[in-house]
Amino acid sequence: MNRQEFIRKLESELSKLPKDECRDAIDYYNEYLDDAGAENEEAALRELGNPSRIATQIKADFAVKQLSNKSGERNPQGKKGIATIWWVILGIFAAPVALPLAIAGGLLAICILVMAIIVVVAALFCVAAFFVSGIVAFAVGIYILFVNFADGIFAVGTGLALVGATALLALGIVFAVKFLIRITAKRMNEKRQIKAKTKEAEENE
Repeated sequence: MNRQEFIRKLESELSKLPKDECRDAIDYYNEYLDDAGAENEEAALRELGNPSRIATQIKADFAVKQLSNKSGERNPQGKKGIATIWWVILGIFAAPVALPLAIAGGLLAICILVMAIIVVVAALFCVAAFFVSGIVAFAVGIYILFVNFADGIFAVGTGLALVGATALLALGIVFAVKFLIRITAKRMNEKRQIKAKTKEAEENE
């Protein structure tokens, strides 16, 4: 999803809000992406996440604000009173949606991390199994050489092949782990840069 699609989707989701509220929200996220810069725009969009979730949170916050503004009025009347009731109801339904979405996002990240660790551990076990099998096959092959030369050569060759496969698997795991660490560090650095720019923009406001 690019910037135009993100803003268009967010604007569509906020279309039921008052125009001023909708415009303020759109302006805020446009400024946020401007501050991130073109080179970090893709990372900033990933950081922001789903525009539908953002819109849900904005509508929930607006409902709470409406309730706070009207709390001192005993009898809100006419369209304003109806609108307040509507936004309060919307906020009641929106808040339980936004929280599970945030929790789901965190759980998904944890699951991905756990799966990556499991894959690495499983690969290490495979490497160990290949290595042990290779050593055993090589040792057995040496012994069989004195009994049946052809079978002994085959066993020795199998053992050497397994040891070679172990070396290749080990190299692959090392490269994969380095790649994952590099990608993770890059993402964390991008998030820190985005948060720093957001904080700077808020302070300038």
